[in-house]
Amino acid sequence: MALYRSIGAALEDDNSGTNPIDVRKDLGGLFIRAGVLPGETPWLVAGASVWTYTLWASSWVTQTATGDGYHLWGNDATVFVGETGVDGHVPAAPGSSLSRIDIIWIRHPSNGENGDGTSAPAAGVTCGTPQSSPTAPAIPAGAFELARNTMTSAATSTASTGNTITQTAPYTAPRGGVVVCRNYPERNALTALATAVNPIYADVAGVLWTCNDATNWRPVPFAQAAGSATVGSSAAALSNTVAVTFPTGRFTVAPEVFAQALDTSVTTDPFLPMIDSITATGFNLRLYRVNGAVWSTGRPVQWHAVQMLSTAAAG
Repeated sequence: MALYRSIGAALEDDNSGTNPIDVRKDLGGLFIRAGVLPGETPWLVAGASVWTYTLWASSWVTQTATGDGYHLWGNDATVFVGETGVDGHVPAAPGSSLSRIDIIWIRHPSNGENGDGTSAPAAGVTCGTPQSSPTAPAIPAGAFELARNTMTSAATSTASTGNTITQTAPYTAPRGGVVVCRNYPERNALTALATAVNPIYADVAGVLWTCNDATNWRPVPFAQAAGSATVGSSAAALSNTVAVTFPTGRFTVAPEVFAQALDTSVTTDPFLPMIDSITATGFNLRLYRVNGAVWSTGRPVQWHAVQMLSTAAAG
């Protein structure tokens, strides 16, 4: 059907009403994509001292099949997972010179739909075939990948040397919200979804990026500061130095700084601002009078400092 009921719709006289697929479609209208909701630990899966994986507490939005809407669910305690599910185990390390890829996944079935015979949520591990150049195994239909581990013959558990666990599940957020991205590839995976009617905002390492044309990401500056300073009188064409201090903790690197002198005689008797010694905490400001004359009245100067990225001023 084209229309579907709301989560809170009252029952009809014949007791028909909102069903599970209606609810999942309602949730599908709330979230940008399937993914992990932020707010818990930065990692989803970790190794353990035995042959199992640790699944940390988290909340997720998953989809079992295209057009099936979203399941909003999660895990509120640490659990251990293996090939047989919760409290299961995985095989020991592969033989000499071999490696394998293990994929840790979750799945929320719905009894009587998509071939499911239960609605009990599940978590498990699918282990690949040990090879000299291993390939990733296929996970169950409708499962959502949280992480994968490349295990070598050096492993003595899933937490020891010989394991490389990568958190692969992307984050999600309500539509119009900010999606946390671990890196630029995760951000770029959202590009095609970002349109004029569905702009997407992504946070990468503390920098907010926006996209509304399914093509270009534009950064919002990581940090900015602005202000004004008065450069006092001078006995020469070049003024004394005025030290400008940025707000405490505003910048992590020396920002780009721009300044302009405010004067009504900019065409006949201009003053040029000069900036040097820029650091993450401030800079030095001087004024130069183009006609070479001294001046006795303080001159106002406006300045603007910007750090585009978390690790670089330009960007």
